[in-house]
Amino acid sequence: MIIQHLSKPFYHTIIHGFIASHDKPLVLNEIESLDTPASDPHHMRLQKENNTDAFSLDGIFSADRSKSKILSVMSKAFQMKLHEHDNENPFLGYVPITNKDLTMVQKYKNGSQYFPHHDNSVLTFLCPITVGKYTGGRLTFCRHDYAPEIPPDGCLVFPSHEIHQLEKIKTRSKGYVRYSINMRVFIGS
Repeated sequence: MIIQHLSKPFYHTIIHGFIASHDKPLVLNEIESLDTPASDPHHMRLQKENNTDAFSLDGIFSADRSKSKILSVMSKAFQMKLHEHDNENPFLGYVPITNKDLTMVQKYKNGSQYFPHHDNSVLTFLCPITVGKYTGGRLTFCRHDYAPEIPPDGCLVFPSHEIHQLEKIKTRSKGYVRYSINMRVFIGS
């Protein structure tokens, strides 16, 4: 695993090899088995507007989070001692004092996009997974006109207040071509 810290155009971290090769088939299997999209009004509206399917893993696995391989993989973020790198990315200093996380999975197909927004948390951990051929689908940070290069099986860690979007996906495939695991971490009660 390689950890790359960048300070421009804003502090962010890219973790290469975040999803281990032996975990990836289990993660993909879990994502592909998700069939009950989030039903809260906020995510229902977002799914309709963005032509995506969103799944709240915290809702699906509320009885036993240990049954989710994805939640297990994402929990590595708390075990990596990222706060020890706060001299390279000061936002990582928040990791040990966060006391709540929320993990969503997005499934993207032809015509999917995600409009400009910011997350309502302290930090966002985002793991994109390509499963088909498509064009577009670039994750961009709007105020900076910046699209980070996130390697396959990588994770981008960024301050959630940064406005970002996913450009429209174009593909001839009938099914999903891109997945995104998004873990947001919070400080509060």
